[in-house]
Amino acid sequence: MAFNNGQLTTQANWLINIRHTLAFTNGQMTTQAKRLINIRHTLAFTNGQMTTQAKQLTTSGTLWPSQTVK
Repeated sequence: MAFNNGQLTTQANWLINIRHTLAFTNGQMTTQAKRLINIRHTLAFTNGQMTTQAKQLTTSGTLWPSQTVK
C-alpha cells in the first residue's frame, strides 16, 4: 500500500471531516483517528508530520476497507 503524500493528506482530511460531521460516534472512531484529529488541531505540526501520522494510521490496519485510499 504505497501512497503518495497527497493521497495521505487527503485521507487525513477525510478522517477529520468525518469527525466534524459526527458521521460516527466516538465509540466507532478509533483511538488513533482521534489522536490524528487532535494533532491536526494543535497547528504545531507541519504538513509532513501530519502525513507521517496518516501513514502510520493506514499501515497499522486500523482503517476500515472503505476508508482506504484507492
